[in-house]
Amino acid sequence: MKKVVSSLVLSVVVASLIYLLSTTFYHMIYDKIDNAYMEVTILDNGDVRVREVVSYLNNKNNVISIPPNNNKKEFIESDINSYKDSSIYNYDYVEIISLNEIDKYSTNFNELNKNKLNYEVKDNTYTFDSKYVYIEYILKNYAVLHSDTAELLFSIKEAKEINNIEIVFNSPNNQNKLSYYLHSSKDSLTDSLDKIDLTMKNIKESSIRLVFDKEVIKNSTKVLSDNALSNISKIEKQISDDIENTSKINSYKNIIGIILDVLKTIWLAVTIFMLMRTYLKYDKEFNKKFKRETVDTIPNDMKPYEVEYLVSGQITQKSIKSIILSMIKDGKLSIKKHEDTYLIKTTKKELDNDEEYLVNVFFNAGVINVKDLKNNKHETFSEHTYKKLLKRYYTKSIENNYYIDSSKVKKKTKKGNEAYAKWIAYKNHLVSDDDHSYDAYIYGNVLGVLPISLEKSDFIEFSDMLFDTNILRNDFSTGKFKE
Repeated sequence: MKKVVSSLVLSVVVASLIYLLSTTFYHMIYDKIDNAYMEVTILDNGDVRVREVVSYLNNKNNVISIPPNNNKKEFIESDINSYKDSSIYNYDYVEIISLNEIDKYSTNFNELNKNKLNYEVKDNTYTFDSKYVYIEYILKNYAVLHSDTAELLFSIKEAKEINNIEIVFNSPNNQNKLSYYLHSSKDSLTDSLDKIDLTMKNIKESSIRLVFDKEVIKNSTKVLSDNALSNISKIEKQISDDIENTSKINSYKNIIGIILDVLKTIWLAVTIFMLMRTYLKYDKEFNKKFKRETVDTIPNDMKPYEVEYLVSGQITQKSIKSIILSMIKDGKLSIKKHEDTYLIKTTKKELDNDEEYLVNVFFNAGVINVKDLKNNKHETFSEHTYKKLLKRYYTKSIENNYYIDSSKVKKKTKKGNEAYAKWIAYKNHLVSDDDHSYDAYIYGNVLGVLPISLEKSDFIEFSDMLFDTNILRNDFSTGKFKE
C-alpha cells in the first residue's frame, strides 16, 4: 500500500509540475498577439479613424481592445501636469465601423476578404474565436486644437502582448514638420511632413503624442485658448526622465526576475530529482534476472515466515502453522490421531533457534491437542506470546536482507526481488498443478494457495484440521506487532 501511495503522490506531483510548466509555457509563447498593423488617420473635425489588421498565434479566445479613456483629471491651463493626463485627452465615444474575420494577415486593406465575425464585447474589449481579424472604428472628437498648435495623445493598451506592431499615423494637410513623442522604446521609425511609420516589438501598452499644424483639424470642436507648445515640451521632458528612471528600475527587476526564474528552475530540477531519487531508491523494484513463470519445486530454503513476509508484506498465524507442518515433515514433531483429533508432541531431533523458540512457546505443557488450539484452550499460548512470536519472525525477516529499510517502505532488495520472482513462480505452479507434496502444504499455506488433496494421509488430514484452527482469535491475526 505504501508503494501505491508513494507512486500516486509522485504521479500527482510530476503531473502538477508538468501542468504548471506547460501552462506557463503556453502563456509565454502562445497567449499573445503575433502581428498587428494599424493605420491611424486624423480627420479635419478632430475625429481619429483607426483601421487595424491583427493575427494571433491560435484561433481561440482572442481579444482586441479599443484605446481606453483613462484621463479623469480636469484640465487646468496653469498646471503643466494637465498636459499629461487630463480629460482633454479623452475621446467622446467609439463608433465601430466594422469588425470582421479575414482569411489572412495583410497590410493591404484592399485585398482583404471580410466575413462576419461572432464576438462578445465588454469594456471596449472584443473577444472572439478567429486567428485573423480586421477592425475599423472612429474615436470621436479625439484630437485637441490649441491656440498655437494641434495635438493627438494616442494610447495603445491591449489585453495581450503584441510580438510585432506597425502603426502608420496620417496627418493630412500638415505643412510643417510633424513632431512626435513616443512613450516607449521603438524598433524603427520613419517620418515625413504628414506621416509617421512606427514599428515596436513585445509591447502591450504605450502611447504617442503627435504635434501638428492647426489646419489639420480646422473643423474640430475641441478648441482651447491656451498656448500649449511650451508646456507640451516641458511635460514631455518630465515623461522622458520618468521613462528613463522606470527603465532602470525595470532593468533591476528583470535581473531579479531572471535570478528568481533560475532559482525556481533549480528548485524544480532538485524537486524532480529528489522525487525520482526517492522513487528509484524506495519504490521502484529492481530488475529481476529470473524470468520463468512457474517452477515445480521450492526455490530455496527460506523459512515459511520469510516467504509470507516477502510475498504479502506481513506475517500472520499462517507462518506458525507452516512451521509446525515443516517440523512434522522433518520429524521434529510427531502427530498421533486420537479419536476425532490429533495430538502433537516433540521428538528428540535437534531444533534450530526458530523451532526451539516455537517449542518453548507451544510445547512446554507437553502434548498439544489440535482441538484445544481450535477452541483457544491452549493454556500457555496467549495473545502476548503470539504477538511476541510473530514479532520475532518479522525481525528475522528484516535481518535476512530481503527488504530495504522495511520500517519505512516495502521495497525489496535485489536479493529479495529475485527470491520474490521465484516464489511467485512456485505459487503459479501450485495454482495450475495439483501438487500433494509436503512442501505444497507447508508453503502453499503462506502463499495463499492450499492444494486440494485427493489421497488422505495423517499428515494431510492433520494439516487440513490445523488450517481450520484459529490458534488464537481472528482479530489477533492482523500481522501488527505492537506490544
